[in-house]
Amino acid sequence: MRKLVVLGILFLLFIGFGLYTEKALEKSSRQLVSQLKQVTKFVSEEEWAQAETAFNLAREAWTDIESWWALATDHEEIDEIALGMEKTKGLLAGKAKEDLLAELNALTYLIKHIPEKEKLTLSTLF
Repeated sequence: MRKLVVLGILFLLFIGFGLYTEKALEKSSRQLVSQLKQVTKFVSEEEWAQAETAFNLAREAWTDIESWWALATDHEEIDEIALGMEKTKGLLAGKAKEDLLAELNALTYLIKHIPEKEKLTLSTLF
């Protein structure tokens, strides 16, 4: 009986940690996507100085998020986002509007995808 109680407690802790991680991923993803949408808006309007400032804020946020996302999700996707950030930085410096908008859309998709992929479902539990 004691083993069953211990297993039940461990299972509840596992579920609780999973739910906490899911919410934290969603919150940080929303924040980062919001910042990238701001960059997209400025690029669309060709307000390059404001776009660069907004991107630098998004990049700082990504730097803060990246280390703990790496603990919770697939490193390959983290690497894709990091690479996308570097591409975006270069495209922004060159003011390549069309390519830059495409890369921002790709980054937004990748960032939204991670919390969706990591949602706690029966298939991810077992």
